[in-house]
Amino acid sequence: MFTRIDVPFKIRAMGYAFYFPILPLLAFMYYWLNGESEFSFQLLKQMEFLIAPFSVWWIAFLFYDYYEEKGDELLFSYPLKAREHGLLTLVVFGGFYLALILLCSILLSLRISNSNMLLLFLQFGSQTVLYIGIAFSLVIISKKVMIPLLFVGVYVSTEFLTEGSILPFHIMLFNQQSLAFNEIKINVLGNLLFGSVLLTMGHLILKRKL
Repeated sequence: MFTRIDVPFKIRAMGYAFYFPILPLLAFMYYWLNGESEFSFQLLKQMEFLIAPFSVWWIAFLFYDYYEEKGDELLFSYPLKAREHGLLTLVVFGGFYLALILLCSILLSLRISNSNMLLLFLQFGSQTVLYIGIAFSLVIISKKVMIPLLFVGVYVSTEFLTEGSILPFHIMLFNQQSLAFNEIKINVLGNLLFGSVLLTMGHLILKRKL
């Protein structure tokens, strides 16, 4: 069922926007290679406030041609089902990004003592799923690529500057060390639940339009 998703074509359609989320990953790699081990908590901050939120970028720009280039009439003429336009495409590109999150989690587990790679991946992977759900639902509803980017940008900036003291809902955990499962399970389950709801909502809206 994934064979009808032309991944190379979608990457070309995104143009230079496809490569932009790679920059935070390069910054992470540089700091991982050159940073002092006692400042490893900075890598955790990069994961929560930079790398995981950048997952919205690919998802939003998957629909750039449809909405920003006034190609939405082509969307309705393609012989593809709603799930192939939406959810299955998100699974592919979201899967790519989650693989990068997994790589970063492995590197973090090598740097941070007494850390667990799986728990790190659960923490940042669940945050990524929620950001993907936010990006998909907002771009489908608003038909504007910049709306999810601005929304997530404002949210993450507010959380970072206030350390979670203003907004009532927190995607992040603000931890400076690796946490145990009991300390992350509520956050992980909440992120996955809300992410699934938003992905389902976006799919249903797209299906109705098609």
